[in-house]
Amino acid sequence: MEGIFSSNNATKKLLGFDYQKFLALEACLNSAENELVWIECHGDIAYNGITTEVKHHFDKGNLNDSHKDVWKTIHNLVNDHSSLTAFHKYELRTTSSISEKSIFHKWNEQSKDEKFDRLLTANITESIKKFYITIKSSDKALIKSILSKFYIYGSQPTIDEKLQQLKMHSALSFIDEVLKEAFIERMLGYISNQAINKLDNWHININEFRKEMTGFAKVFCSPEYPFPKTPKPKLNGSGKNTFNFIRKMEEIMLDDILINGAVIDYLRSEISNFKILEYHSSMSENLETYEDDIKNDLFILRLKHSSELSIAIDACDKSIFFSQQLYADSQTLQLKKVSGLQTIEGYFQKGRIHAIVDRNEFKWLLK
Repeated sequence: MEGIFSSNNATKKLLGFDYQKFLALEACLNSAENELVWIECHGDIAYNGITTEVKHHFDKGNLNDSHKDVWKTIHNLVNDHSSLTAFHKYELRTTSSISEKSIFHKWNEQSKDEKFDRLLTANITESIKKFYITIKSSDKALIKSILSKFYIYGSQPTIDEKLQQLKMHSALSFIDEVLKEAFIERMLGYISNQAINKLDNWHININEFRKEMTGFAKVFCSPEYPFPKTPKPKLNGSGKNTFNFIRKMEEIMLDDILINGAVIDYLRSEISNFKILEYHSSMSENLETYEDDIKNDLFILRLKHSSELSIAIDACDKSIFFSQQLYADSQTLQLKKVSGLQTIEGYFQKGRIHAIVDRNEFKWLLK
């Protein structure tokens, strides 16, 4: 399937924002009753008197003397100090490591005066010059007051490592291991949705969070596995000709809109199918039974439309018409139940129909 999805050069940046939401979820799981977790309001994340800036780097790297992450964070703390007085601690959490040669080595063990002196000895590069000027020109007492609360935590887990940590969180111990990732996705979606109605003060009310978490958990604690939804992929058109089912659709003169929709349904169903198989080995047999039932329905539809074609006047000219009718009816079949799985999405059944055609187990063209 390589080459089918459109390229997205902002992927790393977007994952950096997802990382922030991972930490926000962790904060929600760790928070006490009646607390609020703020996102993008008082720093990246703020709760329990602590405001945190989050920096995620896939290559990790080193936090050297002129590292922009630190200087920009301090610069922002200076500019926003009047709105941060209620917080007793300012944090920078970064995946970068801190070498022994850096002025930020053992930073958290230093006094505010020692921190201030270290900043003055730094090698000032062009990338941090404007931040340095702000700090240098500000009131010394203010800077030292900020530095007394400012802590740096390097070598933080990357997003994939943080996901594994979240899955081991004690608050999720009641969720089956194979379902934890899907449950975490659901809770991250809840956190994202809170921004819609709270654009200027995005926050999570912990009491509401726990209530929603309990509601979501009912689905994941059911005897049946939850259906793993897959978002729509973006297509750029390349690679589509590799699918056999597309040629079968072209044989009956279906248009590009229907073909593109079929490709999306097929790709989404393939991903969901893979996730279902991860639940338990028994699901493999259930999925085979499910597709056998679909094939039976398809052959019944084929018999129906073949019979109509055989008695039609000018049957040869009506072959494409009745083949298209067969396709249309297949796409509106009532959703079937997959044993051991909660209610499926419509795209999944449509996608499995295309998978059956792709394997040459069924064809649309009537003769």
